[in-house]
Amino acid sequence: MADAEAAHEAAPPPPEAAAKPAAKAGGAVSKENEKPAGQGNPAGASAAPGGGGGGEEGGKESKTVEANREKDEQKDIMTMVVGHARRAAKSSIEATAIFVGSQGAGKSTLMQRYTAPDREEDPKPTPALDYSFTRKEVKREGAGAAGGGKEVCHMWEIGGGSALANLLDVPLTESTVKNVTVCVVVDMSRPAEMFPCLAFWMERVRARLREVETQLRAKPATAKVMDQLRERAKKRFSDKHPDMVGEFQRKMMSLTGINLLIVAHKADALADRDPDMKKVMGRTLRFVAHTNGAGLVYTSTRDKQSMVNLKKMLNQQLFREAPVKTKVVDHNKYLYLMVPSGADTLKDIGQPPVQPSEKDTPLDLWRKAFQGYFGTSPPLTMGVAALPEVDPKKQFSEKAVDEARAHKEHALWLYKESAARAASEAAKATSKARPAGGAKAPSSSRPPGDKAASSSSSSSRPSGDRDKKRSTAPPPAEAAGA
Repeated sequence: MADAEAAHEAAPPPPEAAAKPAAKAGGAVSKENEKPAGQGNPAGASAAPGGGGGGEEGGKESKTVEANREKDEQKDIMTMVVGHARRAAKSSIEATAIFVGSQGAGKSTLMQRYTAPDREEDPKPTPALDYSFTRKEVKREGAGAAGGGKEVCHMWEIGGGSALANLLDVPLTESTVKNVTVCVVVDMSRPAEMFPCLAFWMERVRARLREVETQLRAKPATAKVMDQLRERAKKRFSDKHPDMVGEFQRKMMSLTGINLLIVAHKADALADRDPDMKKVMGRTLRFVAHTNGAGLVYTSTRDKQSMVNLKKMLNQQLFREAPVKTKVVDHNKYLYLMVPSGADTLKDIGQPPVQPSEKDTPLDLWRKAFQGYFGTSPPLTMGVAALPEVDPKKQFSEKAVDEARAHKEHALWLYKESAARAASEAAKATSKARPAGGAKAPSSSRPPGDKAASSSSSSSRPSGDRDKKRSTAPPPAEAAGA
């Protein structure tokens, strides 16, 4: 019984008892307040039970200990919060998606199906540059509360086809190049225009990347950014990928460093084509995509699975979701092909079905094969002269805008008519001044270099003739625009 009581007295008090002021316990409390007096605090054991000063000093010391502990706990909480914020900032991204391609290919429709798949109304044509954004809930460690959060993607579309290709400079900058994805949309219902469209936009993207790289290399802190992006692009291919090992294959591969995706839209237009045409179409697009380090996906708004495939490919590149490993290349079984970046090989693509020559590159051979089946189309040009009409069917009329435009067009027509009339009258006046037979008036009547005679001749004209000639001049631009 005595042993049990001794053991009970020697047992350490609970944390609540250790946190109480020492004045109530009758002794001082050390900084190691979780240990009982007498074990971790010899001074506390020798405190006089009847000394009032000892209890007061012990209470002050206990309060100081509590305050220090609260400060330490606050520091620990702030450390956790700062660390969590840093991990979240490192994990979160603001990606950029840029849709380019031929006019009427369906860029606006694809963007709407990706950002708002439940919206039913058709989007309006994009006359120039359009911007929107989308958020996606992600589950990633450090990306937000409870390991998740919303990440933002900035969506850009360049309308007008190649005419406004210089607008690519707006979304593709040195600040967005690290997390940008360029989607080149081609229209499979107009196959003859597909190859020129791909060739134009691939070169336009490379030209802009060269400008961005020049800007990055001018600053020491960002001098190696493009080199790092190219290394990142190589990692999409496996270490044993055959096209990254051989010297000839490496020369054919031209990785840009950014995410590229070729979207062959309106693929349902290819359903009734000859199998050989489908084969050449698919392999040509695969060759262009593979050698540029891009992905390839066939889409159609009439096929839900193809839109799901597009969404998976975009989510992988924009929000770093799980890589898409599905590869669909059998054109005899499937209409909608899908090849993720780095999943294809030159051996699987095969050789173009044309006779090679010494001067032709592999890309030239595939171009000839493609044009042999689908015809040719002139190369695309960049500039306002190539800008087509925005709304040829007058589907999206605005009364006030249309009236103002009609007024300006009428004023321009009046100006052109006035200018043409003045030119015609001037030509008639010149022909009447010449002698019959078309011969020029003899110059012997006026000595060469006699400016005075010329001046007097012009001043001797009646004022009515001068007024008549002045009235035939075209009206100024201000009058035409009134």
